[in-house]
Amino acid sequence: MKDFLKIKRNSVKAGSGIGRDLRLILAGLIFLPGMAVGAMAAELKVSALLDPAEITQGQEAVLRISVAGASKAKLQVPEVEGLKISYAGQNTSIQIVNFNRSDTVTYTFRVTGFKPGNYTIPAFSVEAEGMNKQTQELALTILKSSGPDTAGEPVGSGKEEKIKVEPQEINQTYFLQMDLKDERLYVGQMVPVTFRLFIRVGYEFGPKSLPELNSEAFILGTLSNRPQQYQVSLNGTPYHVLIWNTAMTAVKAGDYDLELSQKGEVPDRDRVIGGGSSLFEQLMNRGGQVKPVELKSKAMKVSVMPLPQENKPKSFSGAIGSFTFVGQASPVELTAGDPMELTVAIEGSGNFDRIDWPGMEQNRFWRSYPPNSSFKATDEAGIEGRKTYKQALIPLVSEIKEIPMQEFSYFDPVTGQYKILRSDPLALAIRAAADSAFPGGGGLPSLVPDVTSGQDTLGLLPNRLNPGRTGQSVQPWTSESWFHVALAVPVLLFLGIGASVLFVYARRRWWGGDGGREMDRLLAREIQVMQSSLQQADSDTFVKSARRVLQQALAREWQCPPDSVTRHEVRQRQPGGVQDLENLFAALDAVDYSGASLSGEEMNDLHGGIQSWLLSRGEGGFRV
Repeated sequence: MKDFLKIKRNSVKAGSGIGRDLRLILAGLIFLPGMAVGAMAAELKVSALLDPAEITQGQEAVLRISVAGASKAKLQVPEVEGLKISYAGQNTSIQIVNFNRSDTVTYTFRVTGFKPGNYTIPAFSVEAEGMNKQTQELALTILKSSGPDTAGEPVGSGKEEKIKVEPQEINQTYFLQMDLKDERLYVGQMVPVTFRLFIRVGYEFGPKSLPELNSEAFILGTLSNRPQQYQVSLNGTPYHVLIWNTAMTAVKAGDYDLELSQKGEVPDRDRVIGGGSSLFEQLMNRGGQVKPVELKSKAMKVSVMPLPQENKPKSFSGAIGSFTFVGQASPVELTAGDPMELTVAIEGSGNFDRIDWPGMEQNRFWRSYPPNSSFKATDEAGIEGRKTYKQALIPLVSEIKEIPMQEFSYFDPVTGQYKILRSDPLALAIRAAADSAFPGGGGLPSLVPDVTSGQDTLGLLPNRLNPGRTGQSVQPWTSESWFHVALAVPVLLFLGIGASVLFVYARRRWWGGDGGREMDRLLAREIQVMQSSLQQADSDTFVKSARRVLQQALAREWQCPPDSVTRHEVRQRQPGGVQDLENLFAALDAVDYSGASLSGEEMNDLHGGIQSWLLSRGEGGFRV
């Protein structure tokens, strides 16, 4: 092989100028693209685009700054009174045409206004490739909102009159409020509660948790990940307000100092975009750009009392609040033996989850079935609404004239007394069955024959007292019960052995010794997808595959489905390297929540963090 290469090399040199010409052509192919790229890099263009140019209070406009001829740049964001300009992310595009490379980086901002008027956004200062450029000025018009309760209302809209602010909260950057109207509760009572998070306009607050109570004597309802939002002016200072409306149930008697808390992260107010730490470093709490904070509301004194035992009705199931109770039947005209439906509605406000109406009991006149219930809330917290019970009934005799009154009891926390509600009797018209063979009409007949009259009152043939001659019948052995049992035993045994084999195979394949190979294969495939998306600068695919790599690695260790591995699960299980792992999940969650795209540098940082964590866990067999 070496001689062959030597002969070929000498043959090129010995040619009549052919080797020299080939070298010149190859040199041209190598250096010409570099010359073209250098020529393109020297040309720097910047532009700005605002879409739309006219918005309503509380809405957002999208501002894009495009820098052509550079892969990264530093932007100086101008301050505009009455507007909030928030960085939303960036993306980079590369074009190569005829060996000419062109880089364009686009920075995206969200522009929000809370006062109507015409605004001018000054030029952005852009520094890239050693040159300074400026964008053109942009015009933005903000129209007044037509609704009285829409987001972004200015002073005098009515928002500040509805919110009471403590003196120590005025002009604070961030603060929490808890609005609980009832401070004396009973065990089991459900009351509405409102949480408000105030963030001063122009500042950022990244929630790391939902609001939490400091006491285990209360149970909170579900808190939405997308709370209501609007803007309000307090003492002349504009704030963003996030509102959670939910329900709170007291479960333990006693006196409590109830307090609300919420954890979050506060970034430094650096107005230079593209310089300093990257977005990923901020999300990963690196470089001192993010600091943790914990907000706490003013403590409230709440007393929880036990329910009185005196005069408690037998029908009481735990309902506390204020309710109405009505019933109706359909149809009201029917034939004995036909089904009908009894509908009972309990409407009002209170702990509907404790309401349990047992339904009408079965007796010799009625056949009844267990009722089905449904609940429809009329408020966000689920305290006010209507609970409906539907019960199937069958009247057995035509003598029934009505459905008797039904009873429901509850405890009224306002008066401190139990109350009993009874529905009105429901009139019915029940006909006897038309094809009844019973004498006397539609009453239930007696199944005992009248022996005194010598007649069969049921219209049945009399029993034969002389059965006649009898003989032994021939019955095939295949119809015997012992044959069926003998046939079922091997079938059940075969199914049991098959199920055991499948269980052992599945366990070995997914979790056992060499069964981890299947999990290893899936993990290796996700790592390959992550690396491929990193090379292609595909931010969305990279973020998804990076999350799946972490989930597959932990699922193999915890022996659980990969989809069940979340940041919350990591915090609960406390695996090795939990802080780095939680930071990785926090960064991925933040990118998904914000919708921002990671740059190539940020994806490399995240890739390195995952690689370090896998190596620290002994996953050295995977090349990341």
